[in-house]
Amino acid sequence: MKKLLQLFSLLLITGVFVFGSDEILSNIKKNELDLKEKQTIIGAEILEKSWINPLTLSLSQSSDKLGAPTEIDSTKATISFNQDLFRSGGIYYAIKYANAKKEGGLYSVKYQRNLAVVNGYTILLSINKLKLQIDKQKLLIENQAIDIKTKREQFLAGVINSSLLNTAIIDQSRNENTLLDLETSYEKLIDDFKNISDKDHKDIFIPNLEMPREVDYMLNNLELLVNDRTIEENNYFKKMTVAKFMPKVTLNTYYTQDSTTTKAPTGVTDSDSSYYGYGLTFSIPLSVNSFREVESSKIDYLLAKNTLSDKKRSESNYYRKSLGNIKRIEKKIALALNDQILYDSLISQTQEQLEAQMKTEDDLKVMNNSKNIRSLDLDIYQIDKKLEILPILAKMNIDI
Repeated sequence: MKKLLQLFSLLLITGVFVFGSDEILSNIKKNELDLKEKQTIIGAEILEKSWINPLTLSLSQSSDKLGAPTEIDSTKATISFNQDLFRSGGIYYAIKYANAKKEGGLYSVKYQRNLAVVNGYTILLSINKLKLQIDKQKLLIENQAIDIKTKREQFLAGVINSSLLNTAIIDQSRNENTLLDLETSYEKLIDDFKNISDKDHKDIFIPNLEMPREVDYMLNNLELLVNDRTIEENNYFKKMTVAKFMPKVTLNTYYTQDSTTTKAPTGVTDSDSSYYGYGLTFSIPLSVNSFREVESSKIDYLLAKNTLSDKKRSESNYYRKSLGNIKRIEKKIALALNDQILYDSLISQTQEQLEAQMKTEDDLKVMNNSKNIRSLDLDIYQIDKKLEILPILAKMNIDI
């Protein structure tokens, strides 16, 4: 039932959050993740068939001196096979254990792939955000330059003292240093992106992202899925441990080909013979540690269940924290939109006063720049929202 809910939830959200899978990653990183996935599958296949014993082929040669000149040379080849046919359910649980381990391993690799993809898009979004912050800083510097010009005129006219002008100049210097820091960070992030992707950052499109529902997040959370498979693993391993100390039936077979050459004074004699045998063995292992081993496997199973419960609580809290952050960002967006409406009104009034020669071109320029600053803030907040959603998507069993 749980897997059906997960599948239904996955169908609802698949396609909504798709970026283009791992196309943002470099070929080296994609190849590494593909190899990890292949290694997980091969390891599980080996484990699934580990209960099957190998055929044993043995070859022996001997030469016996029975007193000169008699000599007997023997060659013997044997194929033997000893295989448990029944382990009180141990074989069935071994196969189920391998399948659970495979699923958990694939979920783990999927999570690693998602983290790598999200890291790429996080860097890309941060590059775009810094570009907007640089544009915003240039507008702040332009407004500050106008403020310095105004204060300089007021200072020379004796309207204000030097401290106000000096403060404006210091603020401008701080703004310019901030711009340099932003430009340095911008170039560094571009270099960081080149280290993880073969694509140009300008050629990658980032669609709008939607915050998934908490129920979908919890049902498709890769870390929870890995923990859930760990519980399955430990449950089957516990049953395998119990079965290890229960009755088992083993098939024993062999086939032997024997060739003998006898060298005697009367001549040389060759003889060949073959024979085979088979049988069943019923056995019950008796171990002083049987109870302890079973008890230890039960504890591992209970610890895994406890880990999952704890992880569910932390993931739910993580989701709600991110949702709260997104709601605060949306409030910032609403404030910025209101400010733009206010600036539209101020620009219109300033334009009218400019025509009446009550305001200057610099006044109008400051209003326009201030409106553009809030417009850039809107774009920055939208990126902040995506940056908040991305880590949520990274944890989900979806293509991103």
